[in-house]
Amino acid sequence: MYSGLYEPGRSVADEQGIRKAGLKPPVFESARGQFRATLYNSPAPDGKAEEPTVSERILEFCDTPKSKDEIADLLEINTSYYVVTKYLHPLVKAGTLAMTHPDKPKSKFQKFYRI
Repeated sequence: MYSGLYEPGRSVADEQGIRKAGLKPPVFESARGQFRATLYNSPAPDGKAEEPTVSERILEFCDTPKSKDEIADLLEINTSYYVVTKYLHPLVKAGTLAMTHPDKPKSKFQKFYRI
């Protein structure tokens, strides 16, 4: 628990203390007015890969076609519109994700799958 006063330029979780303790670095996320800070209290696993990015999680999940609501549930995001604009459209434009109905991008039956 952090009990000191906030000082500009100094994070609540002291970076040197985190490194000395061998902990994973904190993760800071901001989405639609909500802020989440994840601090780890167990040592970082040596030689293991980092956690997958959101895009990697979506691509792995979409081995079979999934709806925008299913993908939003995976990411624990309440609004599927945010998921579509923030993650799915960029993946479709990049050519790593495809739509089952490309001629009707707003169809309620639209699903996304990995190419």
